[in-house]
Amino acid sequence: MAAHAHHSEPAPEDRIKLRDSSGMLMIVGIVAAAGGLAMLFLGNHGTQRILFSYLMAWVFFTTMALGALFAVVVHHASRAGWNVTIRRTSENIAATLPVLWLLSIPLLISIINQKGTIYMWAIPPNSPQLANPDEGAQTNAQEKVAENEEFPPTAEATHAKRTAEFAHGPVFENGIKWKRDGAFAWYSNAFFFLRIFIYFAAWSGIALWFRRTSIRQDHTGDKNLTLKMQSFAPVCLVIMGLTITFATFDLIMSLDPHWYSTMFGVYVISGSILSGFATIIIAVYILQALGYLRGSVSIEHYHDLGKYLFGFTFFFGYIAFGQYMLLWYSSIPEEVSWYARHGASTQHPSSWSGVIIAILFGQFCIPFLGLLSRHVKRNKTLLFLWAIWVLAFHLVDAYWMVMPEYGALNVSVVDLGALLIFGGLFLAAIVWNMSRADLRPTHDPRLKDALAFTNI
Repeated sequence: MAAHAHHSEPAPEDRIKLRDSSGMLMIVGIVAAAGGLAMLFLGNHGTQRILFSYLMAWVFFTTMALGALFAVVVHHASRAGWNVTIRRTSENIAATLPVLWLLSIPLLISIINQKGTIYMWAIPPNSPQLANPDEGAQTNAQEKVAENEEFPPTAEATHAKRTAEFAHGPVFENGIKWKRDGAFAWYSNAFFFLRIFIYFAAWSGIALWFRRTSIRQDHTGDKNLTLKMQSFAPVCLVIMGLTITFATFDLIMSLDPHWYSTMFGVYVISGSILSGFATIIIAVYILQALGYLRGSVSIEHYHDLGKYLFGFTFFFGYIAFGQYMLLWYSSIPEEVSWYARHGASTQHPSSWSGVIIAILFGQFCIPFLGLLSRHVKRNKTLLFLWAIWVLAFHLVDAYWMVMPEYGALNVSVVDLGALLIFGGLFLAAIVWNMSRADLRPTHDPRLKDALAFTNI
């Protein structure tokens, strides 16, 4: 519960403008992105390895931005007053989605190339890759598959094996081929690109509209803008839920077009919200360390942010267990193959087995116990460290969702390069957004309630 009281605005020394610090931070981000780009292309790395690492980094940062957008929309849908002073930080993080939209272009180009570098379903039906091999070649391929029960350690062998299984297996004829035939089949390029456009247009439109409306209220003081945002928020939540679910199916789950899980969208959404609140905590803490928002964000706000971090840690664990348990219980080959390949198999342990155990303890068990205490939630330094912990294991989770479709566990400098590209541009975009407006709303009708917010 919380108590609210009205008092005056924070003292003038409460700095809410970032313009004097933005230039250097943006330069740091751009330099990091340039360094990451050099790491990708100066080494002797294959295109497939680069694209898989790129997709992993894209998933990691896009889910963080979507989680921040969720925080913005839920704020208005619930008509909350306590988090007005931190809402602008959430808006600035969510407003990076147009940049992430642009960064998805290399992934779409890989589909246009029709080589199946990432998505096997993108190989056209008349491609030589899908041609029936002669008897000798087929026998050789079967022998190689028999020798390698687990995924081969090399990218070339992995790609060859999975392409052969995809092209000549019965699941292709019965379950995949019909999804590609026709102009608007699910896996046709035209319909796929249309869906990606709809997803990002919806996310970017929602993020930019809420931010611009909030900033307009800073200048006009119009209280009706708050009512307008509150009325649109529930609709936006529905749109976000549907688009994130389908985007998850298209961009992550379709890495294995044979596999499906109706809970996978909720799994990604829960991880997105968890990482979004962790990012907000880290951003607010750093801003205060630099001398900003010290009169606007108190330990009471950290306490409630900690509640969200703890709550969605539990929710993530619940969804992750629910998805695994249901697929394990049904034991349908098309469903359990994905988990077996990702290390969740006692009969066929792989290099990914340790990663899934690390996610179990690092993203659920340990932070659940660590965030349980009220003392931790009210110690902003401890909460900041736990937010870093959560974000680190969200990265492990993003890595685990994507990279087993490439092959055996093999952490590379390419992964770091991709993360630097996205991380640098993500930081530069956030700082740019922060420098274009005040760091907190200045004329929101609930601002005084937020400044006087107290947990009971």
